[in-house]
Amino acid sequence: MIIVAGGNGMDKKRKHRSIEIIVLLLTTVFFVEVIQVSVRQGFDIQIEDVKKYMESKVTAEIVETLSPNLMYSFQDGPTKEYTKLESWILKQYPLLEYSMEVCEYETAVENEGAYELILKGEANDENFVDENGNVVIVAETAKEEEKKDAPKGDEVKEETKSETADATESTTKKQEINMELLKDEEYIKGTYYTIDSTTYVEAGELSADKLLGKDMKIKGDNSKPQILIFHTHSQEAFADSVPGDVSTTIVGVGEYLAKLLTEKYNFNVIHNTTTYDLIDGKLDRNKAYSLAEPDIQAILEANPSIEVVLDIHRDAMDEQTHLVTEINGKPTARFMFFNGMSRTKKLGNIDYLQNPYREDNMSFAFQMQLKGEEYYPGLTRRIYLKGYRYNLHLLPKTLLVEVGAQNNTVAEEKNAMEPLAHMLSMVLKGE
Repeated sequence: MIIVAGGNGMDKKRKHRSIEIIVLLLTTVFFVEVIQVSVRQGFDIQIEDVKKYMESKVTAEIVETLSPNLMYSFQDGPTKEYTKLESWILKQYPLLEYSMEVCEYETAVENEGAYELILKGEANDENFVDENGNVVIVAETAKEEEKKDAPKGDEVKEETKSETADATESTTKKQEINMELLKDEEYIKGTYYTIDSTTYVEAGELSADKLLGKDMKIKGDNSKPQILIFHTHSQEAFADSVPGDVSTTIVGVGEYLAKLLTEKYNFNVIHNTTTYDLIDGKLDRNKAYSLAEPDIQAILEANPSIEVVLDIHRDAMDEQTHLVTEINGKPTARFMFFNGMSRTKKLGNIDYLQNPYREDNMSFAFQMQLKGEEYYPGLTRRIYLKGYRYNLHLLPKTLLVEVGAQNNTVAEEKNAMEPLAHMLSMVLKGE
């Protein structure tokens, strides 16, 4: 248990300043020593190699130690000399190597509620499962739920509400969006978004003109691949998943989405089922996004006709929260679109996680959100904005979708693919 005591604000500033000075001194000494020893050892190491190591490893360790929730795995691959330098430094400083092994994890958590539970020690990944894929999450009491941060509290209340059944086919609009209200950026932010406490939006980013002004229609025809579906976290399972049966995991859900998009809506779809969250046969999501990126990039390079990338996940919730509504007479998992902002309040824009398509990603998610509001009221949760990138920089029309959670059934998950496919078709065909 961590107890934070109140105290004088000036004392806190002095403490933080002291830490900064110590870190600066240690970093300077370390930098000088590495150069000196490198020369003595005869390494062909340039200053840039040392600088790169300092930025991507030592700085990373400092940030992980002081504030691990700011971390996301570095994307750049090591050079030969950089690898040699890293190997030598870790050999000389075993404590640093040990700290890297102990502290290494990324907060690749797309949901603040899940992250709060991680901090309580439930599990070291967003989905609260052990190495065998078994859910280990412990339900919170209603009293504990009320203690959560206000923004997430509002979200949880929204998620647990019961929707009225609608047994009619959702091929026509159920309601119209009031475009006058969308002229107010604060209304858009308060109605359609949940902004993670680690990040922020800038003035104008959530304007309707900007979000709705981008053309999301697919340009090519279906003679070549148009849509790529994959799963950064392929081991995500559900309440009634069958161990060893991939069709009952998030991969099976993605396969059903691919089938709908292909057979019902006439898109040309590739479904990549490669696993990125198992290391040596054990569940390990620390580097899943980093491992997936080069693979997906290779698929896109081999298939330049692909215009849309969909990363399909499921969320993690306490057992008292059931993300379900009723669509067309069927229990259907509610889902959430997710945008990585590549910025945090403490770091600002993260240079090593640049996303030139952030505005396009946000437009894609928002246009999908409005289709959901019009045709399937109550199905979508608020769009979630978080600080990192989550491989959303791959193409302008890249979308990360969190469908239901670990306590949804496989049927509820697959039922959700029907309205999702319909919404995608409308947006991608400009209907």
